[in-house]
Amino acid sequence: MMAVMRARLLVLTVGHGSGAAVDLGTGALLRLHWPVGDDERGGERGKPALAPFDIVEVDARNDDGLPFPLDSVVAAGEPVPCGRLTGRRAERLLRPLVHPVSQPLLGGPTPTVPYWTLRDDQPTIALVDPSAGPVVQRDARLSLRCRFRWRRLDHDLPLDDPTVEQRLSHPTCVELRGGTLARALGWRPHRLVVALAPPDEGLCQKVVAGLLPKP
Repeated sequence: MMAVMRARLLVLTVGHGSGAAVDLGTGALLRLHWPVGDDERGGERGKPALAPFDIVEVDARNDDGLPFPLDSVVAAGEPVPCGRLTGRRAERLLRPLVHPVSQPLLGGPTPTVPYWTLRDDQPTIALVDPSAGPVVQRDARLSLRCRFRWRRLDHDLPLDDPTVEQRLSHPTCVELRGGTLARALGWRPHRLVVALAPPDEGLCQKVVAGLLPKP
């Protein structure tokens, strides 16, 4: 039987049934997963009404059956909001988690990483402080991509952030940067959450899992 523990987490991104958060007990950057079901109106639920820097409580457990068990926790139910953490206190928590420029982004400079090359102790999610960007662009398939410069390299990765997708759903949102992107979002992007997607034919695609405002 898997041990269940009560955890307090600082939310960074919120997706459909998953997100990124910081464990306030350990300071670790984690993938958070929660159950997805149907709401009372017959629609699909799985994206709680949370925002970056909300504090939540969950009954969490580790799950070795996930593709990335090292930095993943599973909640027994939806996260329960219990406050917010912003400003200098949030920045002190996040600054040590920023991916060091002395190390390749999530294992290498390429946009994909072979799943079999991942070490047991290798993180698969990172907080990135870009030196330039981000630029959000809609490609020919109408999918969002995020371009940014980090470690003297230009990165062009899929953007998998439902909140940003919703805010940039207008057809005129083809390429946004700088002040234009900030006005469309309602806030200026400060950092990025970059993660490895689950393996597809043995390869894990790097994706931008979220754009973060300044705490």
